[in-house]
Amino acid sequence: MKHFHLFFFAMLLLAACSETTLDEQVDENERIDTTVFWLEHLDKLDKQLLAAEELNVEKGWEAFTAFRLFARKNPEHPKAPLYHMKAAAIARNIPGKALMAIEEYMTVYKMYPKDTLAPQAHFLVGFTFDQALNDNERAVKAYKGFVDQYPEHMLADQARNRIAAMESGKDDLQQVKDWQKQAQ
Repeated sequence: MKHFHLFFFAMLLLAACSETTLDEQVDENERIDTTVFWLEHLDKLDKQLLAAEELNVEKGWEAFTAFRLFARKNPEHPKAPLYHMKAAAIARNIPGKALMAIEEYMTVYKMYPKDTLAPQAHFLVGFTFDQALNDNERAVKAYKGFVDQYPEHMLADQARNRIAAMESGKDDLQQVKDWQKQAQ
C-alpha cells in the first residue's frame, strides 16, 4: 500500500508538470469554432427571450450568465459591449438584480467609452437607480455624470428633466400636472 501511494503521488506530480493550459491545447480553428458556437448559443437565447411574453426568471438568469460570461471572457470581441448591455437589461428585469444591471452598464461605458452604446449605458445607470431602486441620490449623481459627459445626446434632456423632478421633491404625478399647467 505504501508503494501504491508513492506511485500515485509520482503520477500526479508527473501529470501536473507535463500539463499544458487549455489555451495551449486548443488550436486556432477550435477557438474559432468555440466562438461561433457561443455566438449561435447567445443568439438562440436572445431570440427565446424576445419571443416570450414575459420574462422567465430561470431562462433570464441563464441568458444573463451566458451574455456576461462571453463578454468578460472576450472583452475585445466586437459584440462584447452589446452582450454586456443585454446582460444588464435582463438583470434589470429580474427582481433583486438591479445592482448587477448597473455593474454591467458601468462596464460598457468605462471599458468601451468610444462605443456607440456607451452613452446609453451611462444614462441607464441613472435610470436604473431612479426607476428600479428608487435611489434618488445615486440617480441624480448618475444623470448629472451622463449630462456632463454627453450634453448633446438625445437622452440628455430626459436626464435633465429627471434631475429637476428629483431635486424638486415632487412625485412623478405632481411633476406631470406641473408640466401640463406650463403647456397651457
